[in-house]
Amino acid sequence: METNQLTSLSLLDRLQQPDNDRDWEMFLSIYRPFIRKHLLRSGIHQTDVDDVLQESLAEMLIALPKFQHNGNTGAFRKWIKTIVVRKSYRVLQQHAKTKYAHLQASEQIEQFDQSLEQMMEREHDQHIVNCLLKMIRPEFTETAWSAFELQVLGGKKAAEVAELLGGTTNSVLLAKSRVMRRLRKLGQGIVEC
Repeated sequence: METNQLTSLSLLDRLQQPDNDRDWEMFLSIYRPFIRKHLLRSGIHQTDVDDVLQESLAEMLIALPKFQHNGNTGAFRKWIKTIVVRKSYRVLQQHAKTKYAHLQASEQIEQFDQSLEQMMEREHDQHIVNCLLKMIRPEFTETAWSAFELQVLGGKKAAEVAELLGGTTNSVLLAKSRVMRRLRKLGQGIVEC
């Protein structure tokens, strides 16, 4: 596949293509810290976090080329959560050797499932957008990026930004549009924008 075709595809689409080491590195740089943070916050014992994380990412590596986004909001996030919960459940079951421990593990699993779902719902898209913004930043000039940041992140009107940057309102709106288009394309299927 040509480089131009690769850049026009979303990250999710590129991950489903063969020979995509660079895209897997990108995926891991986004999702490894996100999943790890939520595992630590959700009650999985710290000594098990890295095992659950590695097993979850390994399963994603194998299953993602066959992943079919159903078009529903949050489908990819739910797919990831399902894998992480299943791997966590296995670890929690291993710790449940007595009947009492099994009941505790069952309660912990239910709490973990609800906790992870809520955290991922709240924080997933913002985390991913922040990572994608860092990745695409080098693709734009300083002026274009400033125009985007001031409008989208700073809440300023295009005319105000144009005055601040010494450009035209049209150039400011165009810069914002280009950054947003690139962000949407890269995050398609991963971020619900």
